[in-house]
Amino acid sequence: MQSIKHYFMFIQMNIRQIKRKWLTLPLLLLSPTIIVGAIVMLMIHLMTADEQTTIDIGVVDQDQSMETETMIQFLSETSQLGPYIQLHTLSEQDADKGIEANELSAYIVFPDNFTDNLYVGESVTLPVIGNTQQQVQSNIVKELIDSVMRHINTSQANILLINRYAKDFIDDKDVRNDYLFDQFISFFMYALSKGNVLTNEEMVNQATASTKDYFGVSALFILHTFWLFIVYQLLYREETKRLANRMKLYGVKEIQQMLARMTVTFGFGMLLIIAAFLGFNYFFSFTLDIEDYKRLFMMLSLYSIVYLQLLALIEMILSSPKLRLLIQFVFSLLIIVISGAIIPTLYFPSYIQNKLEFIFSYDALYWIQEILLNERLYADYMMGFIYSLSGMILLMILSNGKERLKR
Repeated sequence: MQSIKHYFMFIQMNIRQIKRKWLTLPLLLLSPTIIVGAIVMLMIHLMTADEQTTIDIGVVDQDQSMETETMIQFLSETSQLGPYIQLHTLSEQDADKGIEANELSAYIVFPDNFTDNLYVGESVTLPVIGNTQQQVQSNIVKELIDSVMRHINTSQANILLINRYAKDFIDDKDVRNDYLFDQFISFFMYALSKGNVLTNEEMVNQATASTKDYFGVSALFILHTFWLFIVYQLLYREETKRLANRMKLYGVKEIQQMLARMTVTFGFGMLLIIAAFLGFNYFFSFTLDIEDYKRLFMMLSLYSIVYLQLLALIEMILSSPKLRLLIQFVFSLLIIVISGAIIPTLYFPSYIQNKLEFIFSYDALYWIQEILLNERLYADYMMGFIYSLSGMILLMILSNGKERLKR
């Protein structure tokens, strides 16, 4: 019971502390707004500068056969590759230079004896050399070549069957090879034209499809994080050793002060983001109902709780005020970047993208964007609940551990 009284007492003290700083507080909250606004405007400009770049693919023909030349020519002229894919026939040296100069997304190689192996039924492959600076485009090229090889293997199976029977009727090898060549090209063109080489899958990149809305939502998310950080630091008070001993005699614990500061920061931060969102929605006019507002409030609340818990954990672990402030600031920047608020996660390396679903800031921003931009009718709060519960347990364990060490 005494702990609850101390908790509410510190809440009242923190509220009075905010009231005393009502003149300087607006300036502190306005400064990140200006900075975030400038960053968002820059990102919008960068994202809308060039939305339809082509994927340039080099083709190295080491086989130099009539079959490979015909296939390359047909692939270059067909519309099945899509409007943004361009093929360029090059030597291997020029292709390597193109990769180094970042002029090619990747290049493919028709190896020596490709046609001979094709006709005798041996397995054939088309090596792909990707560009590490264009990983997304290189993956698209890999999918393209896998699809082309499926068409080639289909044509090869048909040609082997025809060749088996052609040997019984056509004795002249040259005539038979010409016939097989015509049949192979016919089968290849037929298989290729039956459907798209690349599977057309509609995947909306909100950062380019609705750039202003995407970065507008991201700006609110970043501002909310910085506002929580500023208010939390504003309420921090470094206690003298004498005052700490006196408070200890009255049964006051560090966790009570932290929880009170987190509560006031959470409440004040939510009031700020609600006011900011209402103004934001006035200009962007998202179609939302009561349930959508509830989902947004719930997701932001869970994010805020987890974020404040992590700030408190850092404060509890580090005793140096300057080091603590530095680590908390760097940590705040890190979770903003990882969330995809500044750089869309689609442009992250694939090995990072696979692990983002375990990051609480990414999860929160993802569902906020889904509700606002994609009109989702539900949201998954499970990760937020798990992290908030885990954070509270860690805080209690660390607090009890520090209290015992002080004794």
